[in-house]
Amino acid sequence: MEKKTMVFAIKAFDISHLICFGDYAKFPWNIPIPVDFHVKQVTISSGLLESYGDDQAFRKAWMLVLKSVKEKLGGNISLLRLDSSVWQIGRIMYKSKYNKNLSVKRIQRYMVEKIGVNVDLAVRFAVEMTRYYIITLLLYLFLQESEKFLNSLCKGKMR
Repeated sequence: MEKKTMVFAIKAFDISHLICFGDYAKFPWNIPIPVDFHVKQVTISSGLLESYGDDQAFRKAWMLVLKSVKEKLGGNISLLRLDSSVWQIGRIMYKSKYNKNLSVKRIQRYMVEKIGVNVDLAVRFAVEMTRYYIITLLLYLFLQESEKFLNSLCKGKMR
């Protein structure tokens, strides 16, 4: 069940159920979060984990978040719901090139305009999601430089 493809299939079914029937399908609350690039970036940036490890470490971190949310809100909340927001936030960070101030501003706007939360909560949320941003920024810069280096190698081979 922890295979990313299987979890994405469940998520696709869940969204289809919402479109067809007007509500989400009922799934067990402990379906793991699909771990991808954006989920990893948000996990590190928010301080849920301090370093990159295997995908299981990321799943465990988000499971603890879900348990905390369930304790406070109750109800049948699953990581499939959290994943959509986390992924969007990771995408916002990436498009902002991990500029903390720009990311915070864009995350706040997303939270207010797309999710409908009040401004105070959006500000708190954006700050928390980017608390340990330096780690993510360094990884982003490293990946950028690595890509440039690999591209230069490929160009050199083609000559």
